[in-house]
Amino acid sequence: MLKTLTWNGAKDTDKVRPPWLVIWGRVLMDFVPKECHYEAVPCRHIPLNEAGETVDSLYRTGTNEEIEGALRQWLLTTMKRLEQPTQSEMVWWHERAA
Repeated sequence: MLKTLTWNGAKDTDKVRPPWLVIWGRVLMDFVPKECHYEAVPCRHIPLNEAGETVDSLYRTGTNEEIEGALRQWLLTTMKRLEQPTQSEMVWWHERAA
């Protein structure tokens, strides 16, 4: 699954992938450390937890259950964080409501 949900920044790949997949890949790249942007599968290098584990490191040391659990927790944590408004968004909404 992860191999298909990637985008490595090459513009020519945009032509062969559905638009939703290209957008999804670009969103994932925001989480990839800059030094890993040109890895073969950049999204495998997204830090999943405070210990710095990645899908790449867990493929080498973890079980499928550990990988799925770490990914699940990262997704839940990331979604919750993204759902929280930023300070500037809160100020904007407060000013608009006043």
